[in-house]
Amino acid sequence: MIAKVLYTPLLLFLLAASPAQRNAILIAESNNQDSVILSWEVENEQDITKYWLERRIHNTRFKKVEGLEDECGEVIKGGKYECMDSNFFNNKSIGDQVYTYRLYAELENGDSELLDQKEVSHTTNAVRRTWGNIKSMFQ
Repeated sequence: MIAKVLYTPLLLFLLAASPAQRNAILIAESNNQDSVILSWEVENEQDITKYWLERRIHNTRFKKVEGLEDECGEVIKGGKYECMDSNFFNNKSIGDQVYTYRLYAELENGDSELLDQKEVSHTTNAVRRTWGNIKSMFQ
């Protein structure tokens, strides 16, 4: 009987300390024009303060996708999220590329959590890339 009394509080402590299951689904689709449409839904948004996305081409390093945090990073409890990534101008590659996106959540305690990762094939062209390079010279 003593073992049960000691075991129960320990079990309750471990259950309370375990991270919440998020069940996040990220969808990344090329619109075959100038952007990738990113949408996601998170089943459990408890303790999440904001979202952000990272992107990479092939096996390069992941980089945060700038500008999307203001557009769709704010947490709307129980909401579905959608935004468009059209910042491919500094991409050195032309043509069909495979991009990998990672969805992160920032938690109230300051930690971050990787929620999901998806790949999408997207085509960029020389005109868009050249315009992006010209525009970046004046920033």
